Amino acid sequence: MVNSSTMTINPEHVDAYNLRGWYDDRGADQAWQPQSNSLGTSGGSFNRAEIRSLKDVKDSQLGMSDKPEYFSARASIMHIKTDNISYPACPNAGCNKKVIQLNDEWRCEKCDKSFENPEHRYASI
Repeated sequence: MVNSSTMTINPEHVDAYNLRGWYDDRGADQAWQPQSNSLGTSGGSFNRAEIRSLKDVKDSQLGMSDKPEYFSARASIMHIKTDNISYPACPNAGCNKKVIQLNDEWRCEKCDKSFENPEHRYASI
């Protein structure tokens, strides 16, 4: 995800229901397969023997040349901030503005509208 991305947990959408049904039925047991990136080129296959630490990647200055360079890495989330993991946002499509609560409504200053409930968005670090 990038800074402008938004994530919705269990969205109410037919494709999301279908995907969740597949995952619960058999997808959770599937083997992971590497995918192509959005430019349509593949970074190659995933080779566990070639896993590099991020320190090694940085020290080797991978990605600093003009040509693409690929590597495999494994990472674990060590800490998730719980104090501000999400923020109440405007539910209008394309608006990520934080809303403020006024009495029983949530107000978006950018859209100049009030809503019964906000849509919680995950804050990026």
